[in-house]
Amino acid sequence: MISGAAAGKGIGLFALVEGVLFVAILFLGLVYVWAKGDLDWVLSYSGPRYQPKTVGRRVHVAKVAEIEADMAEQLARVREMERNGELEPIPEFPTAEN
Repeated sequence: MISGAAAGKGIGLFALVEGVLFVAILFLGLVYVWAKGDLDWVLSYSGPRYQPKTVGRRVHVAKVAEIEADMAEQLARVREMERNGELEPIPEFPTAEN
C-alpha cells in the first residue's frame, strides 16, 4: 500500500482553508480583469479595413490533362525530329505494359 498518501491525518482543515484561499485569490483576479475591461474580446474597431496586398499576377496551375497534352505534343516533336535525322532515336523505356 501507499502509506505516504494517507499520512496527513491532521492536515484536513488546513488543506481546506488553503484551497478556499487559492480559489478566492483566483476569483479576485477574475473580478479585477473583468472590471478593467480586458475580458471584452469583441471590441469595436474604428480603423481602416484590412486589405491584403495584391499579387502582380496569379500563378496558373496546369491540370493533368493539360500536362499530358503538352507531353504528347513534345514527344511528337521529338519523334518527328528523329525521323528527319535531327536527333538520334531515343530508346523506349520498359513499362508495366511492355
